[in-house]
Amino acid sequence: MSHSICSFNCVYCQLGDIQVKTAERKIYVPTEKVERDLRLSDWETADLVTILGNGEPTLALNLGEVLQVIREYTAKPSTVLTNATLLNDPAVRADLNYADHVACKLDAASDVVLQRMNRPVAGIDMASIASGRHLTN
Repeated sequence: MSHSICSFNCVYCQLGDIQVKTAERKIYVPTEKVERDLRLSDWETADLVTILGNGEPTLALNLGEVLQVIREYTAKPSTVLTNATLLNDPAVRADLNYADHVACKLDAASDVVLQRMNRPVAGIDMASIASGRHLTN
């Protein structure tokens, strides 16, 4: 069973209540499993490969490696959908350089709305998201 992992717990999330709420980057799904699943998929009919994971994809410490596998195996463009909470991390930005497109979402214009709608983990606020900074505990 796959767990949902995110730095947000958005009230509207299609995954429901996020099971692992964190801003910690680590390998949640080994690259080999992602590659195996990709090979078993019908990727040939796709126009692009979108990385969104079961939550926030930039939490994956192996994101850059996964994007490289996708590029080498499919030669299709890739897009990463992110909530932008980890863009202050140079390693995250380096990983995202392997994507053809990065789509960042921002739902709120104030901390009140951010807390009510996105329910971020501790240390994430509007200022840190808007500036690309993430304040750690």
